[in-house]
Amino acid sequence: MLMSETMLRTMRVLLVADKELSVRDLAREGGVTLSRCAREVEQLRTAGYVSRRPLVRVERKWDLLMAFSHGWSVRSVPSEAFEAVERPEYLMKTISIAASATGLRHGFTLLSGAELLAPEVVPASVHLYVNTSDAPAWRKSLADIGIHRVEPGAPRKVNLLLAGSPILYGSANIRDMWVVSPFQVFADLHGMGGIFRDAAFALAGRMRWEGR
Repeated sequence: MLMSETMLRTMRVLLVADKELSVRDLAREGGVTLSRCAREVEQLRTAGYVSRRPLVRVERKWDLLMAFSHGWSVRSVPSEAFEAVERPEYLMKTISIAASATGLRHGFTLLSGAELLAPEVVPASVHLYVNTSDAPAWRKSLADIGIHRVEPGAPRKVNLLLAGSPILYGSANIRDMWVVSPFQVFADLHGMGGIFRDAAFALAGRMRWEGR
């Protein structure tokens, strides 16, 4: 993680929001203290990403997204790998059904998230964010549907990315499957480089850019 957690939370809310926000509402949505949120907003205002009159308005959304993408690293997120023989598309549906039955929150990302946002994308594996505290429940739930954990370095088909609930801010249900916000998917793809970065810019063409 290259930025502070509070700055990342503040930026996530600003990217997802489709309206101007008070600093108080921004702090509440991001789970950040009011004083810290005010400091983060001032930094963003000084950099020209937002204005505050007195509500906070995103002025350069694309630039804000790129700053967020450079400040966040999906590679630094702890993960657990699982093996499965089925196609990723089938696994995503199966995992979603199991999660719904057990009440486990999650959000698909990287190419599996992009597939939900831009159906022409074909993922080779499945990546989903889950709450770190839910990891034991996820292991059991996946084992119950025949998806078993493997050691690091072994072939993997399903990857749990262990993070906190703020990562799920702005998630959406698409075709009965949960995906993190398109801005988070973009940042994750961009941070992986190569063909993932190509997919990020393809996804950007489908996103809304008020304040770009």
